[in-house]
Amino acid sequence: MPSAAPAPPPTSTGTGGATTPLGAAPRILWGIVAVCAVFGMCGSFVQTVGTALSPADGPGLIVSVVRYFSYFTILTNLFVALVAVSLTVGRRPGPLLRVLTLNAVTGIVITGVVNWFLLRPGAVIAPGMPTILDTVQHMFVPVLAPVVWLVIGPRGHVHARTFAASLVFPLAYLVWTLVHGAVTSWYPYPFIDIPRVGYASALTVGGLILVIMCALAALCWAWDRWRARRARA
Repeated sequence: MPSAAPAPPPTSTGTGGATTPLGAAPRILWGIVAVCAVFGMCGSFVQTVGTALSPADGPGLIVSVVRYFSYFTILTNLFVALVAVSLTVGRRPGPLLRVLTLNAVTGIVITGVVNWFLLRPGAVIAPGMPTILDTVQHMFVPVLAPVVWLVIGPRGHVHARTFAASLVFPLAYLVWTLVHGAVTSWYPYPFIDIPRVGYASALTVGGLILVIMCALAALCWAWDRWRARRARA
């Protein structure tokens, strides 16, 4: 009985219907990103649940989980984890995954920059695992994910519709943060804490982050088109 033909390598669809093979090396690199992102997500989630279930007075498990997923850092690391795992296992990126990839790349850059310049100075982090998880989610993943995407892609996935759809996430996040904060009086970051800084300052910072994320998405679009054209030349 003849043996079955080997399965072709996973591919990604580019512009004009072209496909770019995702070979072993790109999948290994995305696998490294996936390991870091999943480790950070699992570790920080377990830490959050453990703190919520401790005897000390706290907001409770449900509130703690909602607050956990209200952090921009957590959401962007989650996006990176989903994208990296999907590309590592060879899943063909559809429209949703393409938008998620653009959000992951641009959002995780914002996470790293904001943490480094606005949150890290003066921050006190417990030694041991909390420090390791903080470093992974705020430094390793924000550097690894954009670099891997810039270098190996996948290419030809960012179009006008992808760019427009990618703006839904930052807008929705800003609305959620303001509405959730108004209802619960809890805000994930001090620079958007309304009772502390006021609406004018919070909206200015939020708007600036939106503009920067939009600019990063536009740059990623331009980079993707340039690299895709070079690959087809």
